[in-house]
Amino acid sequence: MTGRLEAWRTCAAEVWAPTAEEMSALDHAAVEGGLAAERTLIEAAGRELAHRVAAGWPTGPVCGLVGSGHNGADTMVALRTLAAWGRDVRAIQGGSGPPEPEVRAGWTVDLESPEKFHASPPIGGVLLDGLLGTGATGAPREPQASLIERANHLGLPIVSADLPSGADPTTGVVLGACVRADLTVCFGWPKLGLLRYPARGYAGRLRRA
Repeated sequence: MTGRLEAWRTCAAEVWAPTAEEMSALDHAAVEGGLAAERTLIEAAGRELAHRVAAGWPTGPVCGLVGSGHNGADTMVALRTLAAWGRDVRAIQGGSGPPEPEVRAGWTVDLESPEKFHASPPIGGVLLDGLLGTGATGAPREPQASLIERANHLGLPIVSADLPSGADPTTGVVLGACVRADLTVCFGWPKLGLLRYPARGYAGRLRRA
């Protein structure tokens, strides 16, 4: 793993397309090796996500679909950051609980239920997809599957955090519901599966952060 970290430092100009397992190992090595704290990686990813939303859609409300994992935490950081910049934000709980770790940092960004999202969906602005990350396997289960289907039919631009939820980040396979993103902000590198079909057709524009 040390060799891979050295390659990370010296080959910044190259675009590597890691598998989910490789990316997870690299994140783990970075944290264990003292290069970055886990919370620092989440804060950096979330703020970059907020910058990409602000650059592409500078006005209007932002609604985030928030999973229980790190992509959910990244999305909460993005929502908190956008709220600090004056945007109206909503957060919809799409997992079994709030994302780990707690990243609201004192900002009031309450998690709404999936039922509230279905009953009162956003009618404008941008959707942030932070439901599922590289650790998810198989077809999305409930409530994620219904949230994905609803989001896809709202006609709003969707920005996915790292990968469109429902796409396999290694194989590119789509087994069930999958977010149809307009933009996917890839953290570190675009995952290998996003360059393969059918996932490539769901990811929209790929931007590396």
